[in-house]
Amino acid sequence: MSDFNSGVPLTGAAIAVVDGTNVGRATTSGADGTYSLALRPGGFTIRSRYGGYDSVFQGVTFVANTVVDIQMRPVMQTLAGTWAGTLSFVQVSTGTRTDVAIPQLTMLQMGNNLSATFRTSGPYEGSFTGTLNDPSSIASTTEAAGTMAVAFLLSGRNPMTCGGTDRFTGTVNWTRAAMTAPQIMLECGITLTGVTVSLERRQ
Repeated sequence: MSDFNSGVPLTGAAIAVVDGTNVGRATTSGADGTYSLALRPGGFTIRSRYGGYDSVFQGVTFVANTVVDIQMRPVMQTLAGTWAGTLSFVQVSTGTRTDVAIPQLTMLQMGNNLSATFRTSGPYEGSFTGTLNDPSSIASTTEAAGTMAVAFLLSGRNPMTCGGTDRFTGTVNWTRAAMTAPQIMLECGITLTGVTVSLERRQ
């Protein structure tokens, strides 16, 4: 049992079998990070927990003496940081699907609230503000809901922006986020459906 980044042994990590014929068997890692369990042959899942680290679930097929090296990653503390991804939607009047890059956005998080504004590589910009359903489950993925806004820059002699908002639902974890608003009606009469912001964390 060790830290993923440094390789330093983790003392006192809790290891438990969570399914299969060995369910309920548990132990803790020693000063050198090693641990041992007396098990019956079969397939099962080991869960490892250690304060300040993401839990690890690892499948094991046990036949005889088996060494399972578990490396744990320090838990992330916030979603705040740099993300990038794609804005996607279908324009109802034409049936045309659009996928446009979001080169970079800065996600903000305060408690269970998250928000961001973004510009795309095309004539679109937007924002979202939402609430995480269960911030303690971000490591595995939690649901989120809130309001999404999208605006379209109309070019011409007198450029203008027309925008609209709608409620979104989605999922978020430490490295990926996806939020979808069923329909956004823009002020200039354009209707967008399946408006989705898909993001991956950069730093």
